[in-house]
Amino acid sequence: MADTTTPQVLAPEFIDKLSASFLIQPDPEYIMARFLYASAAAYEAMDMEGFEIAMMQITERRFERVGMQDNLAAAMSRGEGGPLLLAQMGAFPVFRYLVDAKKPGEVIKINRPKFIDGVTTEASRRISSGARFFGTTTQPITVEQVDAVVREYVGPLDINGNKAPISVTEFVEHRAERSPLANTGYQLKRDRNRFMDDVAWNTIITAVRGAGYVTRPASTGNVDTGYTGGGSEPMTLSLLWDVHEQLTTRNIPGLMNQPQYLTFIGPKAWNQLQNDPSYERLSEFHEGYNRLFPGYLRSVSNHILCQSNRIPKATNLGPSTNIQGEITLTIAPDCFGWGSAMSAKLLRNRDDDGGRLNEYGWHAYEAWQMLDNRFGQITITT
Repeated sequence: MADTTTPQVLAPEFIDKLSASFLIQPDPEYIMARFLYASAAAYEAMDMEGFEIAMMQITERRFERVGMQDNLAAAMSRGEGGPLLLAQMGAFPVFRYLVDAKKPGEVIKINRPKFIDGVTTEASRRISSGARFFGTTTQPITVEQVDAVVREYVGPLDINGNKAPISVTEFVEHRAERSPLANTGYQLKRDRNRFMDDVAWNTIITAVRGAGYVTRPASTGNVDTGYTGGGSEPMTLSLLWDVHEQLTTRNIPGLMNQPQYLTFIGPKAWNQLQNDPSYERLSEFHEGYNRLFPGYLRSVSNHILCQSNRIPKATNLGPSTNIQGEITLTIAPDCFGWGSAMSAKLLRNRDDDGGRLNEYGWHAYEAWQMLDNRFGQITITT
């Protein structure tokens, strides 16, 4: 009799007839994860196929391939294989891939030139024929440094934040009509992509907001306590103009070294923006951007707009700090860095009670670092 007390991936049903295909499970597109894979594509291919658990088990001669996959990949990937194939899908390399993470050591120190900004008035640069230039005052060339630390990461976790690998009993592995190992491999890929996506979103937004690079509607008085909520501070094109002004004032280079920036907008803010007559009049659609920029919507006023429903919300707004706002994030290339010291690998618990209970997870060594807060600007609306 099957062990019904052990956590299972797929319950062993032998009475009901299973359909030949799976229904599609809605899932967001992990835009940031896709941009991260694109940044690494020029250097290496991520070892995502290491999550092909069934093949690993066959290689170890634990059992023959059993269970059908049918359309499982499509059902778990919005019907088109997208979120499960991010490493193979192209995108513009917006982020910096830290190649030094492959080398020995734990801390990667990344230099940034520091300019010499002396006085440039015409009178100050004059020198008389008898005066000496050398032998008076000197100044050294210096650099700024950003540290990126390589750390060890594992997954998946459960909803409470506990480290919780996926378990599959030997009985289910051998008797299930639909392959539980294929399901497990897809679950691990999705968990890995969600982790990468969330790290990028949260790290960038926290750094930019903490540095004070925030654009707010004029009605708020440019303070978080000035929000009233309920759509009273909607997204408008003028706010995007303000964002562009802030970035260009800071001399931030945009995409392809042009004053053009990538802007991620949520569904609510996007809906509000479409109600702005100026946006409707000035925005354009560039078909070629669909492949380069995941979630691409339209382009307007040097903003390439991409939609995502995974952007974190702004909290603690309003006089009573009880209002939640929408964040629209605008970034320039190289604002964020990722270094893969060891690509994500499959883990299997060897203490498996003679093969009766298998537990699976993933394991990686990598570094995550906001490289320059100035290269981002967030807009908070309600």
